[in-house]
Amino acid sequence: MAFSSAVTKRANFVQGTNGALKLKTSGSSFVDAFTNFNKDTPVDYIDKSINSMIKEVHSMSDPSEKEFAAMNIFRLWVHKRHARDGEKEKLLGYRYFLALYNMFPVTCCKIVEAGLFGEIGYWKDGVLIWGLINSMEMPKMEKYSKYNSLIVSIRKSMLDQRSEDLKMIADYVRPNNIRSMNKDQLREYKSTSSKEKPSISRVGEWCVRETSPENKRLCWYVEDASGKLHIQSHVSFMIRASLKEKVHGKTFSWPIDKSVPFGAKKSWRQLNALLNEYLEIVETRMTSNRWDLLNPSAAPAVCSSRNMKAFLNEKVKVPPSQYEEGTGNRFPDNQMRVDLRARTRDMFNDPSKMNVGGLFPHTIAYQAVNAKSTATKEGKLAAWDKKIIDTKQKFDEVRSKIGDEVSEIAAAMAAGNIVACADVSASMTWVDKAPNRPLDIAMGLACFISCVASDKFKDIAFSFTTNPYCFSFKGMSVIERMNAIMRHSGGSTNYEGLHNAMIKLCVENKVPEDELPVLWIGTDGEFDMMGGLSGNYSYYGSYSSKSSMTAVENWETMHRSIEKKWIRAGYKKVPLIVYHNLNSNSNGVQVDQKYKGVILLGGRSESVLQYILYGEAAEEETKTVEVDGKQVQVKVSSITPYDVFAKAMDHEKYSSIEAILRESDEWRSVTKQ
Repeated sequence: MAFSSAVTKRANFVQGTNGALKLKTSGSSFVDAFTNFNKDTPVDYIDKSINSMIKEVHSMSDPSEKEFAAMNIFRLWVHKRHARDGEKEKLLGYRYFLALYNMFPVTCCKIVEAGLFGEIGYWKDGVLIWGLINSMEMPKMEKYSKYNSLIVSIRKSMLDQRSEDLKMIADYVRPNNIRSMNKDQLREYKSTSSKEKPSISRVGEWCVRETSPENKRLCWYVEDASGKLHIQSHVSFMIRASLKEKVHGKTFSWPIDKSVPFGAKKSWRQLNALLNEYLEIVETRMTSNRWDLLNPSAAPAVCSSRNMKAFLNEKVKVPPSQYEEGTGNRFPDNQMRVDLRARTRDMFNDPSKMNVGGLFPHTIAYQAVNAKSTATKEGKLAAWDKKIIDTKQKFDEVRSKIGDEVSEIAAAMAAGNIVACADVSASMTWVDKAPNRPLDIAMGLACFISCVASDKFKDIAFSFTTNPYCFSFKGMSVIERMNAIMRHSGGSTNYEGLHNAMIKLCVENKVPEDELPVLWIGTDGEFDMMGGLSGNYSYYGSYSSKSSMTAVENWETMHRSIEKKWIRAGYKKVPLIVYHNLNSNSNGVQVDQKYKGVILLGGRSESVLQYILYGEAAEEETKTVEVDGKQVQVKVSSITPYDVFAKAMDHEKYSSIEAILRESDEWRSVTKQ
């Protein structure tokens, strides 16, 4: 057993692109997926990971442990997609859901029909998944057989919610008849009625118009009695679900050989127009040239960001001249557009009025740096300030939760004593394109952390490439912070050099171990081999030594080597280190799931930063580390990568999907094997 265990342990090592060793797996497929699932994670990796999770569930013996783990297969999807309390990843969320559908088709259809797309992401998710299905290269009948149930469920969920929304509006406008009202009459009624305005979903925003290109692209099929498929436009397919035909007093589904009547399509258009008017959809206001009705502070975050130039009445590529600052340069003689520009700039003066929930910090930072006009720059700086306000509020909520669940002392320990260290090496530009390269995300999040950290560690950060750099950002805007980091980007990934410099700084300035911050490492995980190690590793773990280091030291990840550096410097406490994976193509981790004193995060969202507070609040433990042949006892945080994953899976946002899973025979079968 000892020999087999030793071989298994060594076979888990993999050499990264830049030479340093890491682990192929943390030992938990759940932790691996939590860390490595990112924006563009490929479908085959998602499929493989879900299968690994299922096998891991099967290997468990404790029933409650099995149930928690089986739930996590779906909870992780919610976490990655959730637009408010998760990582906000759309494409990953859609790919993940389709992978789940391959294995749990009935359960996934129930998730759709329960309206969870609207709860977890937004109602357009169903439409976008529909588009992904239509873009798949597979025979028409095979595609229909596999995905028709899901498409029908997407249709049902949208139509059911649409009907519920229309009913609420109909009740609201009584004694008026909703079907006899146009959008102008509804707008007038809303402005004069003293009735409480009911809150409806935004499903109406994503009901496709006949004239839209999506009407053709999001087509689907109906099957006749002979098994032949007939293609339908999106609108026709949607309307057919509720169309009936009466023959000799009996009601039947609308015949496949009959087109959808003009009257049904007209009703679809009119009622969708009322829904859009009731919701005050920005794009509808814009296309109807009713700029006077636009309220910039009510616009959804992504919509506001995408249409900011229009709100500001500015040309897309040419900034206003000095004498055009008051009016904008797009339609300077259109008073509605000029007034909207003024309202929008007034909003910038009070960032609390802005909606930035759907935006990533690095995107705001990138856009701020590249803004050409004064007003656009003001908007991005205000969005940055609002994102800071929102995150600090979330941190306070987490501290309150820690106080309730653990203790007030633990809550006080969760201070946010975080220092960001951004990997700005050349390899950080190899994946994706600006503003979503790992480099852009690392710099944006590093600047953001420097703004939301505790007062003791606010406005400082580090970067590392061939040489490390430290930054003091006091009094600097996000634009200035980004530019300062960018000036030192490129080169190799000398992660060892970062710690050498940091340890030197701490030793020379006699920094006590209880003042060491949490170190957040934003990286693609591809570190350079340490200077003392010049051996060569193959993918399967063979080693040819060219150094005087012991075999034990050679067979260790970069993190273990870094840990020993702190100990050699005389520290009896190793700082809590957070490895935040920013690379969709990552294939490994620094430590296993049970390793104390390390947090593994992934993705582009600032929402995951809250889990660092749990690491700060965790009790310290003593562990023994072998350094230069001697056993040394050091203090570390008791938090582990699995602890953080489990905490991320413990949230009220999962209650709806948990209720569905408990009624699912497909899901239950996973826990019974």
